[in-house]
Amino acid sequence: MKTISKKFISMFAIALVALFAFTSCDDDDEIILPTDDIVAIASSDSDLSTLVTAITTADLTSTLQGSGLFTVFAPTNTAFDNLEDGVLETLLDNPDVLAEVLQYHVVSGTVMSANLSNSDVQTLLTGKTINVVVMDGMVTLNGSAKVTTADVQASNGVVHIINEVLLPEGFELPKPDIVSIASETTSLSILVEALTMFPDLVDDLSMDGNYTVFAPTDDAFIALLGIIGQTKLADVPEDVIKRLLKYHVVSSAALMSSNLSDEQMETTLLGEDITVSKSGNAVMIDDANVTTVDIEASNGIIHIIDAVLIPELEAKIVNTIVEPAYFNKNFSILTEAVVTANLVTL
Repeated sequence: MKTISKKFISMFAIALVALFAFTSCDDDDEIILPTDDIVAIASSDSDLSTLVTAITTADLTSTLQGSGLFTVFAPTNTAFDNLEDGVLETLLDNPDVLAEVLQYHVVSGTVMSANLSNSDVQTLLTGKTINVVVMDGMVTLNGSAKVTTADVQASNGVVHIINEVLLPEGFELPKPDIVSIASETTSLSILVEALTMFPDLVDDLSMDGNYTVFAPTDDAFIALLGIIGQTKLADVPEDVIKRLLKYHVVSSAALMSSNLSDEQMETTLLGEDITVSKSGNAVMIDDANVTTVDIEASNGIIHIIDAVLIPELEAKIVNTIVEPAYFNKNFSILTEAVVTANLVTL
């Protein structure tokens, strides 16, 4: 009977060990596919919380949770904080514009960092590309944004974390409306106070339109109060304040300073005309100097002036015996009766 040699047994044992080792190596190197989608990955990173808020606000959550493959360049919270003052707030207030900015951070397909090269890549924002430069292992986008963490894999693509918010070439923020601009201008606080007395005017100057507003400064209102013998705006009858405000608004066109000419007349919301005087770059409206021109709003133009414009009726009442009563709310009924009875000669 033949016996198995010790040499054969040894060789067999070595083969078994090698096979076991090979099998164990295969088990260790088994590829585990990610189960979290792009939004889930961003949500799990506290440094991407602003991005998650932006994605939700722009109604892109379902898109970035979908089965399509995407490469997302994800700005950190600090990147959003480093935007100019008011930019993030304006974007969050305008979801459609925000969606365009976010789409500019997304490329179709899964593009790992090893596959990025010196080139322009097309984003989900139609016609807009990101310039990619790879040098010494560092990926730079649009000349300055750096990829700080690459290749965070998701079930539907990959995330590269970046240190700046990318803005497409030619991007402009939507302009605030007239009321918003006035509210953010410290020298126009009394004008804003006056406007808030009249929700209908606030609504008109907040909605779409083509308005021109000649906006008196706080100093202009204070000077007027001194002339009419009052200490604060609340002392003046509301109907008088409303007349004054309407005399500062042209609703027929958004008039840039280049559209204004000497002796030009424009009809105001009050139904009375204001007169433009122009010499070179100097512009006057009635007796007020325009100190700041052409503040563009989403619904028109603001020109800041250094005096309150006075309609014809109020101009005739100043320095008359009627003045103390007309400009004092405690005599508003008497004032209305005098004006109604046409006892004031114009």
